Amino acid sequence: MLDPEGALQQSLSHLTHFTRAEGSLQWIDGSEAILGSAHEQAMSPSTAAVHVISPQLKLFTPLSALQSSPEDSSSSVLSPTPSKADVAKQQQEVKRLNKKLGTVRGDLEKLQARLVRPEYLERVPENVRVFDAKRQQELLAQEEHILLTLKTMDKE
Repeated sequence: MLDPEGALQQSLSHLTHFTRAEGSLQWIDGSEAILGSAHEQAMSPSTAAVHVISPQLKLFTPLSALQSSPEDSSSSVLSPTPSKADVAKQQQEVKRLNKKLGTVRGDLEKLQARLVRPEYLERVPENVRVFDAKRQQELLAQEEHILLTLKTMDKE
C-alpha cells in the first residue's frame, strides 16, 4: 500500500484534500519498528490528527498543517475560544464516542469470551475462526481510534 505505485500514494492528493491538510502527509507503517521511535512521539495525538486505517497503518496529519473548512471561515479550526455552540457540539460528540466505545468494548468482551472457551477450537469451523480473528482486530482498531479521538478532543 505504501509503494510509490500503491493505492495510498496514488490517492495522496484526495487524502490531502479530505483531511484539509497543507503540504505532505506522512505515512508510518505499524509493522516496522519505527513506532516506538521519535516518529510516533513527534506525531502524537496532541500534535497530529490521527486516522486509523488499519491496526498496522495510521495516517498522522500534523495539526499545524490543517486548514479551516469553508464552513469555518469565520473562525480557525484551532480557535482558542470556542463558542457555546461549539462546546455543546463537542460535548455531544464526546457523549456519542463514549457510547460507541462502550458498545465496541462490550462486543470485544463477548468475542473474547467466545474465543477462550475450550471447545471453541474443536467445534468452530476454520472459516469462522478466521472471521472471528479478523473481527477482533477490527474491534481493537475501532477501540484505539475512539480512544485517540477522545484524547485529542480532551486536549482542546
